[in-house]
This record gives sequence, C-alpha cells and structure tokens, in this order.
Amino acid sequence: VEVPGGMVIIAANSVGQLMGSVIRNSGRISTTRMVSNGGVIEIVAGDVTNSGTIVANSKAAVGNGGKISIQGDTVTLASTSKITANATNTGNGGTVSVLSNVMTSVAGTLQAMAGSVAGNGGFVETSSKQQLTIAANTQVSTSAPKGKVGTWLLDPQDLLIDAAAASVISNALTNNDVVVQVTGNTCSGGICTSGGSGNLTLALGANI
Repeated sequence: VEVPGGMVIIAANSVGQLMGSVIRNSGRISTTRMVSNGGVIEIVAGDVTNSGTIVANSKAAVGNGGKISIQGDTVTLASTSKITANATNTGNGGTVSVLSNVMTSVAGTLQAMAGSVAGNGGFVETSSKQQLTIAANTQVSTSAPKGKVGTWLLDPQDLLIDAAAASVISNALTNNDVVVQVTGNTCSGGICTSGGSGNLTLALGANI
C-alpha cells in the first residue's frame, strides 16, 4: 500500500468493538513523501500481527516524520517488523504508538528519528492496559544528530524487566529518553477500576 503523504486506515472493526477481528500484515504500508511531512497510518483490530514494514517518513529537504498508530486487544510486532516515522534532512521525528487492551509484544525496529541536518527526535510508545513484553532483538531510536533526542515510553499495568529487556532499554538510552511507568488500580469518586497492582519488577540479572 503506497499513499505518499496521505492517510492509510486499516480497520477490522471500531476501537470499541475489537473482539474477534484480525489483521495480519506481512507486506509494506507506506505514506513516505518526498516533499513536506510523512503521512498517517492507523491499524485497528482485535488481533494485530505485523511482520512487514510500516513507513511514514519524510524525505523532503524540510519535513517532519509522520504518525503511525497500531491498536488492538493483542498487538504483536514480529522480529522482522520495521516501523519508522523519520525525518530525513531538516525536521522532527514523528510518532509511533503501539497500544493494546490485553497484550503488546514488541520485537524488531521502531524509529521516530530527527533529520540529519536539524530537528528533534520524535516519540515511540509501546504500551498496554495489561501486559507488555519486549523481545531481546528490539531496537528503538528517536535519535537527533543535531537536536534533542525524543522519548520511548513503556506504559503497561505491571512490568517485569528481565535481562533481555534490560539490555534493550540500556542500549536505547543512547538514542532516547526512556520513560517506564506502570499503572495499577484507578480510583475516582469512590469508584475503583480493577487492574494491575502497579508493580515494576527488575528480575535477577536485569541491569540497566
């Protein structure tokens, strides 16, 4: 799918009615543009698996990276997956957001990099309302050679960081600000929403 500078929406169902719907991408989805900013790509289904390439770059002399959003009950990014929302020359990195209701499994490459001439790094989010796992081969970059690096946000209910995930986070600190936050039960007006306990656990041998 090639839509330079435009918008691609692949939705098996609405965000509020995800159950049972499936999207599998093993090909290439691109909104990369030679002028101005990268485009917008949104993928929504109950079960999303990406083993292909999703690209919303700007290759313009001046232009920002685009926006990529992947949402589902479960989202799996395979080790062959490459997802990028980069600027090339002068421009800020874009946004890559991966969010699930139940489980987000992250592997492969995710980038929201600034241009080589000027610009700040973008934003990468790998989050879940419940569980998040980070594979050992995951590479995240919001680098900015001539500006301020961007942010990688990890935001599940509870998170166990094992040795492999700790290594990924350590390597990512070279090219990103890394924010790890967990969210337990939420209470408002005397009503509490059940969920995780808000535990962040570093396993034995997990050094950052």
